[in-house]
Amino acid sequence: MKKIISILAIAAISPLISQAQENADFSFGSSIGFGGALFDNSNNITLGFMDSGVFTSLSGSINTGNDPFGNAGYANNSFSVTTGVNASAIGSAMYIKLSSAAGDAYITDSTWSVISTATSPATPPLNQALIGHANAGQISAADAGLGIRVVSGGIGGTGLTISVVPEPSTYALIAGFAAFVFVAIRRRK
Repeated sequence: MKKIISILAIAAISPLISQAQENADFSFGSSIGFGGALFDNSNNITLGFMDSGVFTSLSGSINTGNDPFGNAGYANNSFSVTTGVNASAIGSAMYIKLSSAAGDAYITDSTWSVISTATSPATPPLNQALIGHANAGQISAADAGLGIRVVSGGIGGTGLTISVVPEPSTYALIAGFAAFVFVAIRRRK
């Protein structure tokens, strides 16, 4: 009789266990509203995490566009994950990858919480990596990728403007190309 009760209990619980899923909500990019950040010189941004210096994306890339005032560089996205998040992502810090013609830069903020999930039917946690006027002085660049420059500006003039800064070797390449063009023009005359 005990075996039959045990079998019935397992049969009743197993559908509930098999339907349990890891859930998480994410929101990233410019803070929505007055004082949000602009991603100057960036074509698109992606949310992800760093694992041993390698960026792994959690989202697709979103293109930067214009903010409500017509300034370029605004990007914001929200998405939900219901099938689980990469196991190595859980507990990791969130990073935003800025992609530009000069290359990619990676930024993070000391106040962003680490990536967390919940098993259904629990409410999915909200993982926010938003940038606005409150982030001034807290944003840092990752070791990998190009550098960044953070200045005042942004939406309505009170947010931040984040620019991708080319590496010194890129500046040297540009200077070398300019010298080549200058010499070519002089010889042509």
